[in-house]
Amino acid sequence: MRACRLGNFYFVGTNSLIAIQAELQARIGAFPRLSEMKPQLEGELEEYHRIAQAATQTLTDHPSPEALWDFWRANILQLPQWFRAASIIALVFVSSASVERIFSLYDALFGSEFESTLEDRKECSVQLRFNQNQREMGR
Repeated sequence: MRACRLGNFYFVGTNSLIAIQAELQARIGAFPRLSEMKPQLEGELEEYHRIAQAATQTLTDHPSPEALWDFWRANILQLPQWFRAASIIALVFVSSASVERIFSLYDALFGSEFESTLEDRKECSVQLRFNQNQREMGR
């Protein structure tokens, strides 16, 4: 997601403030929780840009994930809204691989011998509901 770049101080520090403002306007809708924070993020944007520019002066390449979090830990007091936004952005899954792993583990735990269990449970639930409805109608 292109919107995730807003949480990367290297991206913010190596682009113009106008470009970052346009990116914020164009991409913030991808994150409903960030859309709610838009006025606060806009209020801190110039400061974020200034701090990010200073931080990128010593870098020769994109920062490591550890360097990104070091930046945010160092600047949490100056940029509390952007820190919160970066935390939200960091929680976004960039692929479905982890979810697929869960289903693979589930399949390994409950192999073919448990295939009919779900169907049996559905049938039982329907029968219980039917019986309950019959008893209520008989009252």
